Amino acid sequence: MSQELYSRVEPLLGKSILKTVIVAAYSDYLKQPTTLAVPDFIAAPRSDLAGPNITLWRDVLASGLKPGPLTAGPDDLCVMPYTSGTTGTPKGCMHTHRSAMHTTVAGMRWFAMQPEVTLMAVAPMFHVTGMQGGMNGPLYVGNTLVMLSRWDRSAAAECVQRYRVSSWTAVPTMIQDFFANPDIAKYDLSSIRRLTGGGAAMPAAVAQRLEGMGVHLLRGVWAVGNHGGHPYQPS
Repeated sequence: MSQELYSRVEPLLGKSILKTVIVAAYSDYLKQPTTLAVPDFIAAPRSDLAGPNITLWRDVLASGLKPGPLTAGPDDLCVMPYTSGTTGTPKGCMHTHRSAMHTTVAGMRWFAMQPEVTLMAVAPMFHVTGMQGGMNGPLYVGNTLVMLSRWDRSAAAECVQRYRVSSWTAVPTMIQDFFANPDIAKYDLSSIRRLTGGGAAMPAAVAQRLEGMGVHLLRGVWAVGNHGGHPYQPS
C-alpha cells in the first residue's frame, strides 16, 4: 500500500486478520524532474515507518528475493476482486487463472490492440476494470502505459496531450468529469480513438460529444470479467 493510506490500516494491525503491511512511497520513483503537476502525496518524502508488522517496499526490493516455483494450475484461484456494489452488496468474485487469462487475451483481440498503441490507466487496479483493461491487457500486448495514481481530470488531459494517448478504460463518471473540465479546450485530445468501460449508463449528451470527436465508445466490455466469477461472501 502507499504510505499516505497507512494511517487507515494501522489500527487493524495485530487486532484483526491483518498481520503485516508492505508500505511504499511514490517519491522513491520520482527520479527525473517533470513539468507535470505532481500531487503532494506523490512528492512526499518516504516515511521510514518501523515496527514488527511493517515492511517497507524499498526493503523488499533490496532483499533480492526470488519467486518460488510455479505451482498453480489453470483452475486454481488467481484473483478475488470485489464488485463495486452499484447493484447490490459488494461481493468478492473468485476468478481462476483460466478465466483471468481468457478475459485478458479475448479483450485485447476483440479490440485488435496493437503494441504501438499508447493507453492510459486511470481505473483502480484492485477492481477488474482497471486490472484487465489498464494492466493485464496492455502488459499482454506490450503497449506503452501511462498511469495515474489517482483520478485527476486535468492531469489526465495533460497526459493525453503529452503522450498521445489513444485509448483508456474508465467508468462513465470519469469520462463525464474529464469532458466537464472548463479548461478542456486548452488540450489537444486528437489522439483519442477509443474509450472503454462500464458499470453505469453513459449520458446521451456525452456519448454524442464523443461521436462528434470521432471517438469510438465501447460500454460494458468488462462485464464478463466483473461478474463472471463465483461470488465469495467472507464469513
